[in-house]
Formats: sequence, structure tokens, C-alpha cells
Amino acid sequence: MTAFTANTLKELAYFYTNTDRSMLEDKGLVQPGKAGDDRWKRFNHNFDIFILKVSDEDRAVLAAMAMDYAKSFEPQGGAA
Repeated sequence: MTAFTANTLKELAYFYTNTDRSMLEDKGLVQPGKAGDDRWKRFNHNFDIFILKVSDEDRAVLAAMAMDYAKSFEPQGGAA
């Protein structure tokens, strides 16, 4: 497991801040279109509540999204 560092925390904060509804739609976590907004609207468009209230399966999808996002910040070639 990769160590949790100050940079990891920063990357997660960027993920948290920059994740929008379209990204959630792309992963099937929120149905596309205004009519598909029920779950997102029920949580008042609040990402905190969304993360806490979705199923474990959906939270695993969010975790994978965060990992992919964090990997985009990793230096290429193995050098840190």
C-alpha cells in the first residue's frame, strides 16, 4: 500500500473539489439528465453527504476514481 502523505491529502482535496456531476454520471453513480438527478438532489448536491450515504459498492467506485485522479499527479519513471 502506498504511504499516505501530505501530497496524498492535497491530491484528495483536489479530487474532492474538482469532481462534478458529469464525472459521477460517467461512472454511473448519478443518472444523466435532470430527471436522473434524484439521488444527487436528495443529498442537496453535497459531495460530503453523497460519499457518506451511497452504497459500499458506489463508494468503491468513488475510491477508484480518487486513486486514478491521484495517479495523475505521480511523477513518471518512478523517481520521486
